[in-house]
Amino acid sequence: MEEGTRLVQRLSNLHILHLMFNCTSHHTEQLVTLDDRLKMLSESLKIQLARDMKEALLLARQSAKKLVEIEGYNREQLETLRLQVQQQEQPSAL
Repeated sequence: MEEGTRLVQRLSNLHILHLMFNCTSHHTEQLVTLDDRLKMLSESLKIQLARDMKEALLLARQSAKKLVEIEGYNREQLETLRLQVQQQEQPSAL
């Protein structure tokens, strides 16, 4: 990969006419190989990105589910406390 990068840099500095007459088949093969590797890397990164996004979505759903559970638990606790306070405030009938 680094060799391909150096080749591209070296060839990028040459004039187009110089490239047309001095770019050997070896350079062409190297550039084609570099292009193929870059395409494979791009596809691999797309797959990795999709996997990471799916994992992030799963974690977000799990977090949302836990938040709903916590909210429900808190509502139950608040209702219990409210009932206890109401019972304490009512005068006992003796």
